[in-house]
Amino acid sequence: MNPTASILKYMSEMDIEMLALILDDSKTYQDATKEVFIEKLREAFENFKKEKDTNLKPYPGICQSTECTNTGCSGYSFLGNNSGTALNLIFDEKDGEVNDIYYCHSMNSSQPQIEEVKNIVIHIWWDEEASFVPTTDYLYQVQLAEKAVEDIRSYSDGIFTKEDITYLEEKYRSLYNAVPTVFSGIVRFDLFSDLYNALKSCTKYFEFPDITKMAVDEYEATDLCMEENIIHWLLDYEEQGLELANLLFFLDVDEGNSQTGRLIYTDRFLFNISLVEFKDEITFAKIF
Repeated sequence: MNPTASILKYMSEMDIEMLALILDDSKTYQDATKEVFIEKLREAFENFKKEKDTNLKPYPGICQSTECTNTGCSGYSFLGNNSGTALNLIFDEKDGEVNDIYYCHSMNSSQPQIEEVKNIVIHIWWDEEASFVPTTDYLYQVQLAEKAVEDIRSYSDGIFTKEDITYLEEKYRSLYNAVPTVFSGIVRFDLFSDLYNALKSCTKYFEFPDITKMAVDEYEATDLCMEENIIHWLLDYEEQGLELANLLFFLDVDEGNSQTGRLIYTDRFLFNISLVEFKDEITFAKIF
């Protein structure tokens, strides 16, 4: 079986282990090392599987972009058998060998027409490229960020108190302000930034405890038969309400557990909070 046929077979089967075996260690794929590219494919396959896809159907295609150097290059659209989601890849082949594989933003293939096209994107960030040379400062910040992630996650098995959240947000504020953002093309600090942003968002929910409790007490004492009273209450607490309403969006409460809830910010970070400790904030958010 020639190299392309083998890759198509294992791509179709979403067999990441076999792809890791047959791709050339000495080559780069989409400017990244084989190891990095394989991890990107692994993430793509996991996304397909979340959509209940059990295999991918390859359809030959051509890059039709007028804005990049890949125009006219050939490749394949790999379509999920259940979701219809596509992963478009260009195959750089020469003399029977696959020299490179990279994502295509504008593939025109023979795949069946689908009303709502969904695409899985493979993106290689600057510090994921094989040619990236890290500075001493970069490596030091990576070490600090990894230790911070370990520290924050060490709280995850228990219940995050308001004190914990405030402490961790203040502890890592200067590091967060110092590390590059994803907009710089640097992705190594992405996990740390996700965790910190979740903590930062959570601190906003208890910035005004006295006002929150006063608002709940005032609402309960209000004559709700008069629409004017409700309007005045909403206007008086609009600033806090618009902020705290987000709490309900991220909060997952198990009906069988009246003590603990989960704040779910991303798949990579969710944490438990005490519903008793956040009682006034949750009550206020529901009323608002």
